Amino acid sequence: MTHPKLVTVHGQVVSYDAGTDTLTASKDIRDRHAVRMIDIDGLAYLYFRDEKNTAVYIAFDGGATRAVATIPNRSCGFALSSHGTAFVCLEQNGLFLSAEPNGIMNLKPWMEVYERFWLLHDDSIENLLISNDWISPSLKQRIRREDVSFEANFSLRIGNFSTFLVDIAKYSYTDQARSVYLIHDKYKIERLDLFKPLLYFSAYGKDNSFILLRMCISSIENAGNYCGDYMIITNMSENYIKNILDFIDPARLHVVFVPVHDVIDMVCARFKVYDIDIISRYQPIMYCDFDIICNSSILETLIKLSSQSGISVKSEGAIDLPHYGSVLIAGDEHCKPQKLLGFNSGVIGFRNIDDVRWAFKAVIHSIYSHLRHGLARTSQEAYDQPAANYIFSKLSSYDLDVMEPFVHPWPPERNEDITGRGLVHFCGGVGADHKVNRIRSYYDHIFSTAPAVKQNRLMSSMERLIGR
Repeated sequence: MTHPKLVTVHGQVVSYDAGTDTLTASKDIRDRHAVRMIDIDGLAYLYFRDEKNTAVYIAFDGGATRAVATIPNRSCGFALSSHGTAFVCLEQNGLFLSAEPNGIMNLKPWMEVYERFWLLHDDSIENLLISNDWISPSLKQRIRREDVSFEANFSLRIGNFSTFLVDIAKYSYTDQARSVYLIHDKYKIERLDLFKPLLYFSAYGKDNSFILLRMCISSIENAGNYCGDYMIITNMSENYIKNILDFIDPARLHVVFVPVHDVIDMVCARFKVYDIDIISRYQPIMYCDFDIICNSSILETLIKLSSQSGISVKSEGAIDLPHYGSVLIAGDEHCKPQKLLGFNSGVIGFRNIDDVRWAFKAVIHSIYSHLRHGLARTSQEAYDQPAANYIFSKLSSYDLDVMEPFVHPWPPERNEDITGRGLVHFCGGVGADHKVNRIRSYYDHIFSTAPAVKQNRLMSSMERLIGR
């Protein structure tokens, strides 16, 4: 059981004001000094966490509050009275903790609505709602977490509509915490889809690979209008990756160690995410090769992925070419592709991992079974792209519409001739050595006028990291 926060009837959360050493009520639900309640042997104690994340308990003395480092004795605890689904009153010596509309907290000799508090647990649906961004398919809008707030009379405003907390507790439910179904305005149903995007990369090889990774993610940070998280699959240390990406808040960066033995293992790593726990927290998700530069917002594409099923990819060539699984498809008399175009596996978008888990696992199993039965590990038939085209052509399908205006492979040689907006993919060949100068040139072309990401600053930092 989590230790809940206390929400007042005025839509505020009970907090501790270190400046005045008093309890107060704050509109900021994420206030770092928000007070939590712990039930010990039937008595409720209030505490907050200080700058060192140490629990500091609050005792009342003559109407004033005192912060103490240890749990106060039982005379400082509150007797709990439950009212309905998740309401409590806190009583001490015949007086009840009370919240005024102006945020003042004190003790009153009566028990009415100001003396009631909603218990906000970390694992509750209302906390899930207020802690994340959402997509409303029916309203066709993104609802930012700044637009989700507690309101008066124990209600929650979610964008343009509101519902009572008691209705959330009684009638709402979640689909693995990635969709929430709500009742509001008496009977109306609304589905909200979690918008907590993740971009992930597979990074192996020589120093040049990580130079490209740094440039790619730097371009996303500066042009992509992206505030989500990143996951890097690699065989390098976490410290190495965090040094490479030192401009990313570590809280937004996950480094997952996946060992490799050769190029086949490296190219397959993008699909080996189906049993990584971290990825299950996110929706939508997009894999990107690191030989990509972002030159405009990726937000609209991520919003589209939130409502897609299966994978969204970029079409590239005829399905009857070897790069798109033609040999594998021709060898399976039961595979009848429905699409004329194959796809590039350098950018793969999907709603969440559950939508593609079986398919990603099938790609990996098909490749390694083929190798076990004699296919040379140097054969391009064993690469991820032919296998993925085969698997999705036979057992599922793939969307080509979302990525069509967004991903631009095989760009022109002259930077001035690159007109596509979104992700510019310098594809062609495995590895980074033959691409790094070309990609560096384009990076400098689009970002040299942006002070925060001048190429010489980026590259000198990178060169220091690799000891040059």
